[in-house]
Amino acid sequence: MKRILTLLFLLPLFAAGQCDTVTSISATAIDHDGATISFTTPNAHLYYVILYNGLRQNVNDPGGPYPAMVTAPLTGLTPSTEYTYSIVAYCSPTDSAE
Repeated sequence: MKRILTLLFLLPLFAAGQCDTVTSISATAIDHDGATISFTTPNAHLYYVILYNGLRQNVNDPGGPYPAMVTAPLTGLTPSTEYTYSIVAYCSPTDSAE
């Protein structure tokens, strides 16, 4: 019975629908093989994933205070190539927002 109560206690921390999307997304410091992606996170998340042209980069949460600015360098880009990127915020292994 103790194990069930512990699980029930933890469920509200990761309830579906509580994961917020990031805002103020921008790309700066663009050069021949890289760029810096910046965005604002309204609250804590486990981590973020930046998806760009079939590539994936995990980014750790900054740890607050929130809202917080997150920056991540993207490397290995090809010159004269247009990249489309999106950011997925993960609140739990099964709850995300894009």
